Amino acid sequence: MKKLAVIYLYLLPLITFGQLEVPTSQYLFNQSFFNPAYSGIHEITSINVDSRFQWMGIDGAPVTHMLNVHTEFAGNMGTGLLIISDNFGINNNLEALASYAYRIETSNATISLGLQGGIVSFRYDYAKLDTEFSDPTFVESGESFTKPNVGAGIFVQSDNYYFGFSVPKFLNVVIDNGTVTSTRYRRHYYISGGYLFDNLFAFKFKPSFLFRTVDGGYRALDINLSALINERIWAGASFRNFTDAISLHSILEVNESMRAGMSFEISSRSFTGANYGTLEIMIAYDLGSVGNRYW
Repeated sequence: MKKLAVIYLYLLPLITFGQLEVPTSQYLFNQSFFNPAYSGIHEITSINVDSRFQWMGIDGAPVTHMLNVHTEFAGNMGTGLLIISDNFGINNNLEALASYAYRIETSNATISLGLQGGIVSFRYDYAKLDTEFSDPTFVESGESFTKPNVGAGIFVQSDNYYFGFSVPKFLNVVIDNGTVTSTRYRRHYYISGGYLFDNLFAFKFKPSFLFRTVDGGYRALDINLSALINERIWAGASFRNFTDAISLHSILEVNESMRAGMSFEISSRSFTGANYGTLEIMIAYDLGSVGNRYW
């Protein structure tokens, strides 16, 4: 039965809406993972490392590592680099994207406009497939290809709220190998927002959301509720599509420059019933300080 689950995991990216982007839970303090306009938004250099271990206990389940570095320059501009390594069954994908953002200061808010561009590399290792019968249509050595892509976004923030909209990669990735044409990636759209309630029941309370939709029909809405305890510890929960998944998370403000976070997610999807949930770990370091930072 477990082998059937493995085969399902191998084929899932090819039979659904094409390759979906990583649904990170640790975006609360770094939206550069999906919005280039976030680069340099706090006018400091920020280094973020994130690792996500999805559906633990199932062979071939997704394991994703993300590195993001972004900074500000020239007083009102930002730049960044995002590298994502995503391993999923026979899939070994790598993204490298550079971003640029331009900030506009108003009397009430900061508006940041961002662009990004880079490459997305897909590699399929068919040798990992445990098939009972040989199939000449499979290429033993697998296949790989690299495609350029570009994206854009807008991010608005004030002392008490933020709002963002982005399309991280505009171009769908369509492959024609001479026998069949398939879509390996479909355009994603993100809308995010949050509001900070200061000193509500002796806590700082931050409800937020992240809505993601994909060309082809897939949609996901994350509702997040977080509280800041004693100005040091963020604790909260997220709900995806209200009932699809629940995630508990905690972020420790080690000092004014360093944060460490962890989240644990349980999915209600039936095919993941044999797994032990999804674990995500984040470490971030800011070179410089902007005082209290809430997103």
